[in-house]
Amino acid sequence: MSGFLGTFSFLSTEDAFSGKNLLKYYFLKIFRFLPLLVMVNVFALFLIPFIGTGPYWNTYDTVMAPCKTYWWTTLLFVNNIYPTSGYDEKCMPWAWYIPALVQLSLLLPPILAIYVKLVSINKTAVRFFFGTIIALSFIACGVVTYSYDLGALPFLITSTAREPATDPNETFSVSFDFYSKVYMQSYFHLGSYVAGIALATSYKRFLQDRAKDRGEGREHSRSSRFYEAIMNNSGLRYSCYMMGALLCFFSMLWQQPFVTQGDKMSRFQCALYNALSPLIFLLGFACFWIPALVGKACFFRKVFGSGIWLAFSNLSATIYLIGPIMSLWYSMSVAHQIDFGFYTQQYAFDGNLVFTFIFSVIVAIMSDRPYLAFVSLPKDLKLAENDEDNDLAEF
Repeated sequence: MSGFLGTFSFLSTEDAFSGKNLLKYYFLKIFRFLPLLVMVNVFALFLIPFIGTGPYWNTYDTVMAPCKTYWWTTLLFVNNIYPTSGYDEKCMPWAWYIPALVQLSLLLPPILAIYVKLVSINKTAVRFFFGTIIALSFIACGVVTYSYDLGALPFLITSTAREPATDPNETFSVSFDFYSKVYMQSYFHLGSYVAGIALATSYKRFLQDRAKDRGEGREHSRSSRFYEAIMNNSGLRYSCYMMGALLCFFSMLWQQPFVTQGDKMSRFQCALYNALSPLIFLLGFACFWIPALVGKACFFRKVFGSGIWLAFSNLSATIYLIGPIMSLWYSMSVAHQIDFGFYTQQYAFDGNLVFTFIFSVIVAIMSDRPYLAFVSLPKDLKLAENDEDNDLAEF
């Protein structure tokens, strides 16, 4: 979805490939999260330690220790890559999505520049271009998975052998090696990102064809004819819904043996899963997404177009970063070990939720909101100049 939205926004910009627009695009992509990341680092390293206490508080210090040395990796958007020694050595490894997204977004203008060049020459070359990148990306996921031999999921649960000398409470161990070395790397998600780019370009082409005079009998592109068929043929749409549901369900069902007995799955099975499962889910999701784009799939369109998402959109990145920190603070600031039952677990969940939301609002107000206001300032000034009811000079 990030590739789709980024592409649609970029291509909707007037004179998108001008030097000024490209400079603006890269500036916004690189500096979009910087104020927030700086504030979260300050919050986690200097503020939280002052309000945390208890015999288990050293766990927080252990988890956040890498940030005392590698805090700069979050600001350079490489904390998903470096250090390479392991998950626990990275600074805020749960924040891998932000650097991965930034790294992928830097590839968007070059990919679209090639697309614009090819579409004016041969549309078949465009399909070959996108198809090759997507296919090679998913094949690479399988090859990397096979090469590392660390499982197929972000975490690998392994049963612990029962021996008299071992801890009787330890029944399994969890490994995050695959998460650290493979899953959080941007190349592992390149296929899905480029698929979003390809879908956005085809949808943009469809909108352009519809905007032109169709009374002249001009021939539309294949993608436009496909969108028209989806829009006007209910039988085809409902077939897409059924196929999409089956594909999504199958991709999730395929995950089950890797969760329950991941240590028993072969390297080939893991490689096959990571090469095909994301693609299968992507195709299933597209079976709902494409009808929604042409005004159909009412339930799907209402859910994703609901205003409730907009209310939390500006807070999502902050909550994503603050959530684990608040969970550590809330859980480790106890006077004695907690015996978790249903009520205590619910109490802990509700407490984490409330404190995460409160502190996320505070951090967002101090960092994210001022930056967003600064970025939107030229647009707001232009709107104010065109406001006939109020004088900008008086304001």
